[in-house]
Amino acid sequence: MGIIGAGFASNIHAEAYKHVRSARVEILGVAAKELEEANAFKNKYSIEYGFDSAEKLLKTLGKDIDLIDIPVPTYLHAPMTILAAEEGKHIICESPMTGFFGENFQGVPSEAPRYLMLQQTLKSVGEMEHAIRKNDVKYCYAENWVYAPPVVKARKLLAAVNAKILEIRGGASHSGSHSPYAYQWKYTGGGSLIQQGSHSIGAAIQLKHWEGLRVKDKFIHPESVVCEVGRLRKVASESQGMKRNYFLGAPLDVEDWAGCFINFEDGSKATINSGDCVLGGIQKILSVFADTCRIHCNINPNDVVLAYTPDKSLFEREYLIEKAETKEGWSSPQPDEAYMAGYYDEMEYFIQCVLNEDQRPLSGIEGTSDCIKTIYA
Repeated sequence: MGIIGAGFASNIHAEAYKHVRSARVEILGVAAKELEEANAFKNKYSIEYGFDSAEKLLKTLGKDIDLIDIPVPTYLHAPMTILAAEEGKHIICESPMTGFFGENFQGVPSEAPRYLMLQQTLKSVGEMEHAIRKNDVKYCYAENWVYAPPVVKARKLLAAVNAKILEIRGGASHSGSHSPYAYQWKYTGGGSLIQQGSHSIGAAIQLKHWEGLRVKDKFIHPESVVCEVGRLRKVASESQGMKRNYFLGAPLDVEDWAGCFINFEDGSKATINSGDCVLGGIQKILSVFADTCRIHCNINPNDVVLAYTPDKSLFEREYLIEKAETKEGWSSPQPDEAYMAGYYDEMEYFIQCVLNEDQRPLSGIEGTSDCIKTIYA
């Protein structure tokens, strides 16, 4: 396989491939914006080739590659997906699928009319779907929540009691992104709604898709959505008592809080909150309210391990949990954060999909577009 991108998400994916059990996975080449960056990643993961463009990677290694992984900033997802599909390569694409980044709009992307954002996003989705279907390649949408062990177990429990999902509540939040691209609309297509919200929205939609296929062999789609967004860092900065800033980064033209209500075709509901101005470490939760059961998924944090120290310096060299502002006091150290978040099983499932012609991704092109359409609607 080849991997396009050498940033934060690329490292997560590269580590996850080490845990694939069903096949030997070789990352043959990596492409990055700068050759120096590609070579550093190449050396870190014992990859044979490094390139400064995806085009060079595909031209040089095309005959030897089955699969292309695309963990790059969101504005590159559509062009890289189409490029890989046109070369006949199966695709793993990081979430979110695509978005609006200012095309055909002269000005700041966040100030574009909302109808134009939706219109351009639907166009991008259509172009991706066309390239994938025309070239008969598999599109594996890397929404790791779908493959996270707590959510996988939730599906098993729901199936065991033949449950009807009535409501889903979910949320993803933290105190700021690792990525320098995260705070500009032209790279991300928006702020917290698309960056954090896409995970819980995507997981909620996939659960309803799965329920529909299980019961009637037909997806249950979102029907309508109501949403509010905000910029809470601005509220904090205007506070008279604001002495310190514990948040990471400084959004330039994107929101840092979002809340939405999704209505599905069958009358069921989903409530989603997201933000990157929330202290206390990363939070990823999903609750399912059904007619025969209720299930709560603590993807992160969870209390598998609890630790206490009176002095944060004592745990200085040990990783505890992503984006925690301090290691002092009580904490929930994660034994294997990437496993619990679904990255290992996600890649295992995708590799199986490529190896087995009849196996389809749980999060493939057939349903993935619902998530991005809902966000822009």
